[in-house]
Amino acid sequence: MIERKLADLIHESLEGNLTAPEQQQLTAELSRNPEADRYYRDWQIIRSRIEQTKNSLAEIQLAPEILKHLPMESQHLPKPEPIIRIPFWKRLSFRYSMVLIAGIFLGFMMFSFFAHGTRQKAGDESQMKGTLYDTRGFDQMKQADNILFDNNMIKGSFNVRYSTGIVEARITFSSLYPIKGLIEFDYNNFQVLNVSNVSVNDQSNIIASPNYIQINNVGDNQYIVQLLNKNSLQHQIGFKILQNDVPVYQNAVVVNKE
Repeated sequence: MIERKLADLIHESLEGNLTAPEQQQLTAELSRNPEADRYYRDWQIIRSRIEQTKNSLAEIQLAPEILKHLPMESQHLPKPEPIIRIPFWKRLSFRYSMVLIAGIFLGFMMFSFFAHGTRQKAGDESQMKGTLYDTRGFDQMKQADNILFDNNMIKGSFNVRYSTGIVEARITFSSLYPIKGLIEFDYNNFQVLNVSNVSVNDQSNIIASPNYIQINNVGDNQYIVQLLNKNSLQHQIGFKILQNDVPVYQNAVVVNKE
């Protein structure tokens, strides 16, 4: 996943708000980060399609068309012609206005569709590996709990801290054979922001979905998970360890205690 600061910088660039040094810095970052570069190019395509939609809406000149159809009084008639009142829904001005509104609505729907397609990647179930972000504020967060598990086959720790906006879990596993770690939560209260593999071998990975994160682990590995703390109310986050799909350990931590 892309760091939020980098995503904001990309959108500022697309709006033309970056200075020359900032644009050079962003260009260098995109050359090192293929995922961010794809994100940048996707948004370029979206903005181009939106502009094409706007340009395709023909300008509607209402006044000349209305004047053509208004009943005109003849100066040579002894009596004025009766005024014919046309229902507003049959008037050309109303019809043209509806065409204009429909065109704007269509453009908005197209923008929403493409923007939704870009954002959907964060919520879909997908494998994440090697995502990096800044976690220097972890020590300043409030401690929720630090769960430790140890038997002859598996060692694990689940250290959870939180702030008003972020819940961060630092997880370590050591297992000779494949195991699964499950982090379960209510998507109404939390949302996956970042998943970082600190030291992971080729046999291990992370799968994220809207209401859980699954860690497939073999060997000695470290993981970092960040969740958006949506409402800062007291909630539980479940933690399970499974071997051959059979639970060998289960616990939960409580965040937003204060």
